[in-house]
Amino acid sequence: MAATDEAISGPFYHGTKADLKPGDLIRPGYRSNYGNGERKSAWVYMSATLSPWGAELALGDGPGRIYIVEPTGPFVDDPDLTDKKFAGNPTKSYRSREPLRVVGEVTDWQGHSPEEIKAMMDARDRILAAQAARVAHIPGEADVDQIHARADELAHEWAPDPEYIGCRLLMLVRGEDVEVFSAMTYRSDVRGETRTIELPRRIEVQPRWQGGNVPLSGRVTDVTAWHEGWVGVIESCVTEIGLSLETRLWIAVDANHDELTFRVDADGPERSWQRNLQLVRGVLADTEYGEIWDFATGESAS
Repeated sequence: MAATDEAISGPFYHGTKADLKPGDLIRPGYRSNYGNGERKSAWVYMSATLSPWGAELALGDGPGRIYIVEPTGPFVDDPDLTDKKFAGNPTKSYRSREPLRVVGEVTDWQGHSPEEIKAMMDARDRILAAQAARVAHIPGEADVDQIHARADELAHEWAPDPEYIGCRLLMLVRGEDVEVFSAMTYRSDVRGETRTIELPRRIEVQPRWQGGNVPLSGRVTDVTAWHEGWVGVIESCVTEIGLSLETRLWIAVDANHDELTFRVDADGPERSWQRNLQLVRGVLADTEYGEIWDFATGESAS
């Protein structure tokens, strides 16, 4: 949903711990103030609602600050909140690919009590700990090499001339239980057949891809930043609906084009979330909303 200057006139606010002055620009393309501070955000964020949480929970040292800002270009509703956590955009939260210009600072804002801030940070830390447990189950390159080796072995037992086509991976999260499966596809001219080998056992959950078939080619370790992309998808899912009751995260590998396609089907306590995302040469993008993360490191955003 796009926001317009006619519909939204401000004032707009941006919470941070950075020390800024009028005229300074808060630009996209820097590390996020929240969550994983090693990734560059393609967006900058602002709100037409004065809330201290952004200033109080931002990464960094020093006191929290709330600046009055003005967008220098088009802006849209923040899709992390609009119609997902809340119907419409009651928080009046927006994001832009263009810089925000600092025009002043709010100095008389009322913050939360230390107890409230601690409770919020404790809740955030619990979510991050559970999220980290899921991230820990992402296979490393050595794990994937072993999967490929075992699949190759079984493929040669099936046919004398198996030609590797490509693979899909599945992370299945049910409560605190996390499993990772692989589905390696081979073709045999001798048999005139194509076969998919599923490891460590047959996968009962099938992917539901939008927009037709997803190309498969090459091996997963040939794809740029595939591990960090997977981490980013897990974090995006948790951002959207919190800790899901069940998550089915499919990854299709198209190494010939340096691309991973992620299909997320997640069932949360209050709502579900389905999303298609793509990692192309190190940039993770939502196919509907655009770029999420660039996995090159950069300076922290303001």
